[in-house]
Amino acid sequence: MVANLLQPAVVDPAWLHYVQVLGAPGVAIVAAFIAWRIQRQQVAIAKGALKTADNKLRLDLFDKRLAIFDAATKLLIHVHTHEVLSVDKVMEFLNATRGTKWLFNQAAQDFVDEMYRRVQIVHQLDGLQRPNESAENYTKRLMQLKDAREDFLKMAGGADAIVDPFMSINH
Repeated sequence: MVANLLQPAVVDPAWLHYVQVLGAPGVAIVAAFIAWRIQRQQVAIAKGALKTADNKLRLDLFDKRLAIFDAATKLLIHVHTHEVLSVDKVMEFLNATRGTKWLFNQAAQDFVDEMYRRVQIVHQLDGLQRPNESAENYTKRLMQLKDAREDFLKMAGGADAIVDPFMSINH
């Protein structure tokens, strides 16, 4: 026992004591910093994904609106350039403009409805002479057809004003 007392005591250096006390909290702080950096990167990725999704939505809306505008333009051109209005062209127009009220506003839907109403008139008055139709009635019908086509084509100028606010990718 006396021999143990005579041996020098082992003294730990002071820095070792600090490392033992502060080591676990230090590791926790470093881990928290790394987690914070990863979280910031994930937030940046999520913001980028949100912007991409928003841009895709805008582009999809633009594409759908452009298809409706294109269908109306094609019908206007067809009425202007063909003597007889094709039922297929009218059906293409109807199919392409089904979603107008959800993609534009009520004014655009009213415009499409009016186009359809006027194209029906043009179709009913088509330029083919009917059996047993007198020349006088045929001439009268052709004049009505001419007037109906002109009325139909006049409404083309109003189309741009109605759809213009919607025909940008930013809308």
